[in-house]
Amino acid sequence: MGGSRRHRAGPESTRISAAVLAPSTAIIAVLLASGCGHVPYRTEGRGSATMELAVVVAEGARPAAAAWGGYRGRLVESRSGGRTILVNHVSLEDYVKGVLPGEVPTGWQPAALEAMAIVARTYAWYRWQTRAGDKYQLMSDTRDQEYCGLRCEEERSNRAVESTRGMVLVFKGAVLPAYCHSCCAGATEDVREVWGGSQVRPLGGVRCGMCGKSSHYGPWTWAISRSALARKLASELGPAGSVSGIRTMGTTASGRVKSVAISAGSRTARMSGAKFRSLVGNNELRSAKFSVRLSGDMVEFRGTGWGHGVGLCQEGAGSMAAKGRTSREILRRYFPGAEIRRLKP
Repeated sequence: MGGSRRHRAGPESTRISAAVLAPSTAIIAVLLASGCGHVPYRTEGRGSATMELAVVVAEGARPAAAAWGGYRGRLVESRSGGRTILVNHVSLEDYVKGVLPGEVPTGWQPAALEAMAIVARTYAWYRWQTRAGDKYQLMSDTRDQEYCGLRCEEERSNRAVESTRGMVLVFKGAVLPAYCHSCCAGATEDVREVWGGSQVRPLGGVRCGMCGKSSHYGPWTWAISRSALARKLASELGPAGSVSGIRTMGTTASGRVKSVAISAGSRTARMSGAKFRSLVGNNELRSAKFSVRLSGDMVEFRGTGWGHGVGLCQEGAGSMAAKGRTSREILRRYFPGAEIRRLKP
């Protein structure tokens, strides 16, 4: 969400009971919506001011020493999956303050910052619920949301967090997995095309028409050698030496590639456009709105947009705010049918 920072990845849709919104509620019933049905889950209720998130802010053999002191809350070093991680335990509201400058330019109009604050808070709440009991709930990069902590907080973005304190997006009594991305290039994507799962109206895709002047719109090009592309797709193609053929098959309602067939040696692999993009690199292949051709030893991609396309188009939100639209109008456009509700204090 700002150059390579402004595009969002994430898992399948997850729905959470609106019990979290009742001021007197002590128990939260969570419904995890997989493609196969609903699984109930229960945990103690928390208010937005007292809830604590666990966010991985550094990982590897030696987490960066510079991370210490750069975050609100507490920093704890631990082990996970054979690696050392540095986890920031921080309140929901302070977390959102550290997200906004990493996601959108803080010089945007207040309405755009407020809309992004509500989206970021909603996504974090949903992650806290679906990963309850884990060592951490969020990564501090595009695997979840860009989070840079106290070091990058700014007064304008902090005001947007304070003015929307506790506000989240809800649909049919469920807190949404509120995804966002940099630039949809004309239309947002149906969540089912990217991560599968059940139909969710606010994540079903809408016409945008507001991001056309953004530098993130494109057009962009990316070229990679046939052998390098085969290596990126080794999990699907095996140890093939070089890509011999590639073609796209169909488009989604938003104009993104629906599926890709790629051949190397004697093997041909077929996968969704979203999966293909994740395998070759989300920063390299900026969106699934692309065409492809073979040129000598190279595979050339041309496309528009940046990100998976689900939910809030950040560049569109920035443009709407510049035209005088409110944060509520922005969120109604990109999440049709969703309501803004306030978590208990």
